[in-house]
Amino acid sequence: MPETEHLVRYSLIFFLFSSSILAQEFSNPILHRKTTEGIELIVNQQYDKARILFTKMDKDNPNFPVAKIYLAAIEIASSVDYAEPFDAELIEGALSQTEEICDSALSVDPENIWYNYLAGQAYGSFAYYNSLNGDLLGALASGLSAITYFEKCLEVDSSFYEAQVAIGTYKYWRSVKTKPVEWLPFVEDESREGLKLIVNSLDNLSYNHYLAVYSLIWIYIEEHEFEKAQSLAETTLKKYPRSRFFMWVLASAYSRRDNLKAAKTIERIYKSLSDEKKLNLYNTINIKYKIASEYSKAGYKQKALKLCEELMSIDIDDIDTDAPIEERMEKVESLMEQLQLNN
Repeated sequence: MPETEHLVRYSLIFFLFSSSILAQEFSNPILHRKTTEGIELIVNQQYDKARILFTKMDKDNPNFPVAKIYLAAIEIASSVDYAEPFDAELIEGALSQTEEICDSALSVDPENIWYNYLAGQAYGSFAYYNSLNGDLLGALASGLSAITYFEKCLEVDSSFYEAQVAIGTYKYWRSVKTKPVEWLPFVEDESREGLKLIVNSLDNLSYNHYLAVYSLIWIYIEEHEFEKAQSLAETTLKKYPRSRFFMWVLASAYSRRDNLKAAKTIERIYKSLSDEKKLNLYNTINIKYKIASEYSKAGYKQKALKLCEELMSIDIDDIDTDAPIEERMEKVESLMEQLQLNN
């Protein structure tokens, strides 16, 4: 799987929320309450409870597929979080069913803002899923489809902030991540416009506040605004201290300014996964390597060397391994050799 901190964070946290009373909400109060409750479970990595909640919601509301989107989101988020393979059948099935339900509803009422929005979310989720699988063109195609639906939302209601932040997030990261392929005829730099949409929508969201926050932190890092990124991540972690998603982005911000704090933050992630008994071979090697790398940059060479030696004692020759583990072990070995030379 791709490294967590190097992922395009376009839609990983598309399912996060805030309780702004000014925001658009589902007209059904029970559906709204259950959705926000389920989202908070996802933010706090309580995936099993979130699955139960959204599975029941899906059964109770078969023609309004919001729960299907979050069931796919849970699988994507947990796979990235735990460095485990995706359940492709579940993810693709849930999102495809969402598209079908929305298309059917929109054939009757093309102006329905929520079905347009959910269709956009489904295509946006496919875009992110494709990006995780290394399919850039597929991600762009799905993302463009998502934008069509989100723009329709704004035609119906120009103040529909849920769509604005989705459009802004997509436009920014599409512009940044497609710079190496500027020859594509339909690609243009809309990063400034995307950033403006996110910032302007930030305080008026119901289900996507932390999409905006999370995207904004990564944008600040991309723009080398590390102090802003650090401050925003720290503030968010005060509300959700267990969220490894925000721990990762905070560690990334620290890594540019304070490598010791970055190492300590990644140690928190390791402990959190260990406490949940969710460490596997890949994320153990991956996370400890990152801790060692940050300690090395911070000048704590012995700490870094000890971690590398621990990892190199793992005999992966007798393990049914894959390329990412072998590649990571090569980096561990390279770092260890550098530390030994400088010791």
